[in-house]
Amino acid sequence: MKKVISMLLSLVMIISVFSLTQLNAFASQSTTVKFEQSEARTVLNMINSFRASSDAWYWNSDNATKTYVNSEPLHYDYTLEKIAMQRACELIYLYKHQRPNGSSVFDAYTQYGYSSTGKGENIANGYPEFSAEEVNNAWREDNEYYEGQAHRRAMLEPRFKAVGIAHVYYFDGKNNIHFWVEEFGTDVSNTTYTAPNDSWVTATLNDDKSVTVSNLTPNINSSAPFVTSNNNAVNVSNPKTPTVKSLKKGKKSFVLQWKKMKNISGYEIQISTNKKFKKAKKVKIKKIKTTKLTVKKLRKNKKYYVRMRAYRKYNGKNSYSAWTKTKSVLYDRF
Repeated sequence: MKKVISMLLSLVMIISVFSLTQLNAFASQSTTVKFEQSEARTVLNMINSFRASSDAWYWNSDNATKTYVNSEPLHYDYTLEKIAMQRACELIYLYKHQRPNGSSVFDAYTQYGYSSTGKGENIANGYPEFSAEEVNNAWREDNEYYEGQAHRRAMLEPRFKAVGIAHVYYFDGKNNIHFWVEEFGTDVSNTTYTAPNDSWVTATLNDDKSVTVSNLTPNINSSAPFVTSNNNAVNVSNPKTPTVKSLKKGKKSFVLQWKKMKNISGYEIQISTNKKFKKAKKVKIKKIKTTKLTVKKLRKNKKYYVRMRAYRKYNGKNSYSAWTKTKSVLYDRF
């Protein structure tokens, strides 16, 4: 099935203004949508890894020289996250850097009590699937030149200090239509941890073209204290346990296969000749699309025990699922 992706960017900074728009995508007056905030928050580490890497550059307008950026890690701001969730639901009715009632996209910042001298928004939509890793890679625009790297420059902008991210989707009768939003700010408003919202809600387009979202209300708190993410008590829910599909023996090797998972950062696999996994070999897999591991150079007449678990990384800390049931293979001949 063909995957369709569309992206737009809007920035308001002290010294510059960028705006791109596209025709609206209209849904019904009342739409049932699904927030995926556990997955959305995983993008924070992707952005900060990008900002700290040797890839933190963008083309200058001459498309011949580059600007390398030295940016600090972004704080995750829970007020900006609410703004992003609001905007994600609005994009269902008008896919544009403008609210459905015709007001500025940045009026949503005021609605939720966020005040900042610089603001920015990245948006994207796609179907039938559109994961956190896919949208982050799309926004990076690695293979574009200057005119096509507006999202990239927003992600690397050193004046931005905070970000909130949202992911929502609805079913149009044929496909799940996904919307992603990043809201950036030059000020940090609220870093007090709240549990991720992964619920089904109703997004309603009212007669005045405003959009109200059930289970999402403005939290006016523009004077919230500045608290760095390093001092936050992080209480991220543990991911589900992976499902192992098979463990098959090969020639001096075995192949472990499992079902693909969403809303995780990776997998950890343990391999041992001891059923209590003493001195176990550990394999960490960071590519969440990976669903197979081949282990070679096994020893004759040895029984190998294997188990795995998933993990989700948030603010530098990992939360783990339970281990799968132990699987084993016996290598008695080659």
